[in-house]
Amino acid sequence: MAEEIVYNFRNSAELYEAAIDLHDKKNMQQKETWIYSLNSLEQIDNIIRTGEFIVIKRDGRIIGIISYKKGTSFRSFQGDIQKLPDEWEICGLLIHQHYRGKGYAKQLFKAAMRRLRERGATHAYAIITGVFDEGKKGEVREISKPAESLCRGFGSQVVGFGKHSWGPVYKVPL
Repeated sequence: MAEEIVYNFRNSAELYEAAIDLHDKKNMQQKETWIYSLNSLEQIDNIIRTGEFIVIKRDGRIIGIISYKKGTSFRSFQGDIQKLPDEWEICGLLIHQHYRGKGYAKQLFKAAMRRLRERGATHAYAIITGVFDEGKKGEVREISKPAESLCRGFGSQVVGFGKHSWGPVYKVPL
């Protein structure tokens, strides 16, 4: 069972199909496992233009995806929208349910951090999906807690909230 990391993965259709496989289309549509960077072919193509998808394949099948792009926006602690067009955002991290807890997310996260450093970045922003309730600012969905833990493990600091999900936004040092 050979595994490989593929950088600068550009096959939109395969990425979209992998997202459905990794998190089930019905759940994606109901925002149960929604990852905006993979919810349409158009969105995938937008990220390909300004950033990169990195995937882990096992026996030719995508089992993990991470993406980053140029430009981010989020709510400050005061609630106003912060638009940072020249900053980098880690905008998606998916691991197939059968491969979670085996270090693949950390491997992809480190690969993305390395690639961003090569581009001259000193940090990136990671928006962790919240519970889509303004009254619960900073609360993270259960499925997103491992991604939050990963950010914390790299010494990240919370700098605001997601515009729609109200989850925490981490500034991740590279």
